[in-house]
Amino acid sequence: MAVESLQKKIPIKLSRIAAIARAILKREGVRPIGSSPQGTSGLREEASLNIAFVSSPKIRSLNRQYLHRDYVTDVLAFDLRDVKRAGVINGDIAICVDMAVRNAKIYGSSLERELVLYVVHGILHLLGFDDHSPRDIRAMRRKEQEILDYLSKLPASNSKLRTLNSQQ
Repeated sequence: MAVESLQKKIPIKLSRIAAIARAILKREGVRPIGSSPQGTSGLREEASLNIAFVSSPKIRSLNRQYLHRDYVTDVLAFDLRDVKRAGVINGDIAICVDMAVRNAKIYGSSLERELVLYVVHGILHLLGFDDHSPRDIRAMRRKEQEILDYLSKLPASNSKLRTLNSQQ
């Protein structure tokens, strides 16, 4: 798993994002590609995941180039599997930090919560969830909330899961 920030405005604790993504994948029964199946009992799928935090111009460019949509969005998820094999996730997620800042203000949430929501949302797309029809949107929102609730209940001793955007 690779997590990087390609924007300069907001410092992102990349190791914490990686820990959160790993926790989500583990909850969903997905293990990182190349990890030993021993000690990962019950994890059925494999994942290769890259997460990039980008600016508004960058996500607009990606949206235009790959999806032929000329606007800024919050999250883009790219399924990179050659063949849609059950049990394998191979994808990239681009997260727009500018949109996270904007939406945190609009919805009265923290930047941390928005960023975590976007990580969850991107991973769910790679797991096969969609948000094109009202029914799909409701299913995806329910699953997002389940995962956010799960993350909020993880042991407080795991500091990597607590704060995303501090300047340590």
